[in-house]
Amino acid sequence: MYLSTFGDNTLFPEPSAFTLADKDFLTGKSIQVLKSFKRKEKIAHITGEVNDIISPDSVQIGPEQHLHDPYVLGMLTHSCDPNTYFDVKNRHLVAAKSILENEFLTIDYTQTEDYLFRQFQCRCKTAKCKGWIHGRKEAQVKRSEGGEI
Repeated sequence: MYLSTFGDNTLFPEPSAFTLADKDFLTGKSIQVLKSFKRKEKIAHITGEVNDIISPDSVQIGPEQHLHDPYVLGMLTHSCDPNTYFDVKNRHLVAAKSILENEFLTIDYTQTEDYLFRQFQCRCKTAKCKGWIHGRKEAQVKRSEGGEI
């Protein structure tokens, strides 16, 4: 999943375990697993450029520090009841629950972000759905007709 210029860390996502697939019309491409993972199992080591820019492909790793990763983290779909979480300290993607072969990887954007690149209407349809997704330190902005700001 990562370019060869990132090196050959054996903990990087293996192409034999993941694929990019169309999830649905609204989501587009997302990461689908080709093997099962147990709860708390380390799925992959994550890498990327660290800077102070919030983007759709970044994850906050510290105050005003963001890890920009369009290859893996940027391809994870949001869910209010996610099957993964990002271990910020070790930069590992970890299974939050058992993940079966062919499932799409999901993450809760609100777990790591003080401010989101863009707030949005959640469409995860889980029992834990928060409805409107925004960062931990930002107020919910008024929703527009289309559901996004």
